[in-house]
Amino acid sequence: MASPAIDQPPEGAELDKLIHSYSIPPQPHILNDIQNANDDLGRIAGIIVKDVALSSGLLQTINSPYYCLANHITSIQQAAVLLGLKAVKNIINCQLLQAESGNYQNKNLSDFWQSATDVANTAATLVNILGFGSTDEAYALGLFHNCGIPILMSKHADYQNTMQSAYNSDNTRITQIENEHYCTNHAVLGYLVSRTWKLPEHLRIAIRDHHNFDRLSFKRNDYDTEADTLLAILKMAEHISHVHSILGKDQQDNEWNIIKNGLFNFMGISEPDFIDISDGVIEKLNLY
Repeated sequence: MASPAIDQPPEGAELDKLIHSYSIPPQPHILNDIQNANDDLGRIAGIIVKDVALSSGLLQTINSPYYCLANHITSIQQAAVLLGLKAVKNIINCQLLQAESGNYQNKNLSDFWQSATDVANTAATLVNILGFGSTDEAYALGLFHNCGIPILMSKHADYQNTMQSAYNSDNTRITQIENEHYCTNHAVLGYLVSRTWKLPEHLRIAIRDHHNFDRLSFKRNDYDTEADTLLAILKMAEHISHVHSILGKDQQDNEWNIIKNGLFNFMGISEPDFIDISDGVIEKLNLY
């Protein structure tokens, strides 16, 4: 089943058909309640506390070594004051996404979530090192950017083979190969999830375009500074985290070889700079 490139989600009846066909998960009610609380810290803390699993998971995440907090956080309100509501919302989004993936049948997603976690931690660390972008948003993008993969896995028994074939391709976009098999791809499906869940627009753009060679050339005249900076951070994080090996079972990162020079120019770094940065991230996060 061949299809032309599909980098943009369809509209109208075709969009409704795609959402129905792939069971795009609706926004969890608790996210809607949090958004309707209008950044009222007390109300938001009260909403989260009512969900025992969510609140305990949030505190566990905040008290993890990644955040390097001096004191142990024991309440949701304390966490929101210390980290800010934006960080708390991003953590909640990510936890709910992981919970949602449990609804997909007969699929072993351990490699997927390990990869997503590694990319998220690497992306956030890169922001701290480089001083570009938002740590919270880089972390959220790392976890969310491939959220269309479990959706495709759930519907297509051959998707694992298709994904590995896509990563093994030297010059063809990963999403183009998915388009040829399924008339859609994980980036478009991820964009639809992020839009349904009302993530910020620049995060949605980054999810939609994270395999789009035109955008990843970083030579467009219509830069979206927030989205393009997040994309550059994400692609570095994917390469450092060996996504091509974990998900694609390929020792060569073919996409990276195509985009890296434009990315380095956009970020104002050289390849030796990047190698030094990578070594520092790998040592700090104890990757591999």
